[in-house]
Parts: sequence; C-alpha cells; structure tokens
Amino acid sequence: GGASSVPVDKVHNPYGSTAGAGSGEFHIYRHARAREMARLKGLDEEEARAQADAEYAEKIEGWKNEEERKTEKRRKKRKREKEARERKKNLELGGIIAGPAGEGGGDGNGGEGAAAAAAGGGKDDE
Repeated sequence: GGASSVPVDKVHNPYGSTAGAGSGEFHIYRHARAREMARLKGLDEEEARAQADAEYAEKIEGWKNEEERKTEKRRKKRKREKEARERKKNLELGGIIAGPAGEGGGDGNGGEGAAAAAAGGGKDDE
C-alpha cells in the first residue's frame, strides 16, 4: 500500500525482436535495473516511515490514555475528599459531632487531627 507517491517508469526503449543482444543492450538493461532498484528502495523507505509513524502514534495514544487514567484517579480522590468535608461540616452544623471550636478532641487541632490524618492530610500523592 502507498505506491502512489513513487512514479511508475515507462520503458521508452523496449528490446527489439531480433535474436541476440548487441554491445549496447547491457547498458540499457543496467540503467533499467538501476531505476527499478531505486523505485523499490523508495517503496521500502516509505513503508518503514509509515510503520515508524504508526508506532509513534500508538505510543502517544498510550501516553494519553495513561494520563487520562491518572487524571480520573486524582479527580475521584478530590471528589471523595470534598464530600467528606461536606459531610463533616453538615454533621457539625447539625450538632451531631463536636465542631472545630475545640469542644472535645483535646489535640489542639480543633478536632481535625484524626480526620485529617485519615483523609490523607491534603497531600497529593499518587
């Protein structure tokens, strides 16, 4: 596939129908063979280039997929942490648990020490 970029050569001096070959026929053959070899080399190079491009595109796609997966993982983590903060805030407002004013806990962190440690402390590690 893809031979359209390499031109096809027309033979302008076909061999005659007489038997035997003269002294100039070898040079005609040699030039025709050189043209054919150059054409085949061009086809091989084009195929190799297309294969390299395809491999590179596949590698780029793999990188994009990996980045998307990591981004989605981080997005889910942020959402979980945000929902945990909202739940805690709602429980404090409802009076179900002690608020951040230091009523209870006794750790000097406003009651957030154990919860912050359990939630990961806001670190963004993978």
